[in-house]
Amino acid sequence: MSAYNEIIKELRGLDNPEKAKLLAGFFKTGKGEYGAGDKFLGIVVPAQRKVVKKYGQLNLPDIQKLLQSPYHEFRLTGLLILVEKFAQADEKTQKYFFKFYLKNLPIFSINFLLWYVFSAFFWLFP
Repeated sequence: MSAYNEIIKELRGLDNPEKAKLLAGFFKTGKGEYGAGDKFLGIVVPAQRKVVKKYGQLNLPDIQKLLQSPYHEFRLTGLLILVEKFAQADEKTQKYFFKFYLKNLPIFSINFLLWYVFSAFFWLFP
């Protein structure tokens, strides 16, 4: 099984329908609201971070698949893996990751990660 499929399987095993309903309301996913159409599985961030630590070396095509998911938790996991890779990379690779990130911004971007990646990039590369 590929690492991507293992991540999906692992995340699906952590889903919580009650929490998903709560998160969908919190993130205003109803028709006409700012998060309209976003989907949730109800996976808490600490559980996602454990998955990130386990699969931190995921390749960029698989990260791209996660970023294109309709599920918030898959996109967040992909972005957290990308942030980890960015933090450990040399300057040239960080620039590449930054361009990759801009090219693959999720439809429903996650603002704190935007801030982290943009601020790190502009601080490192004025």
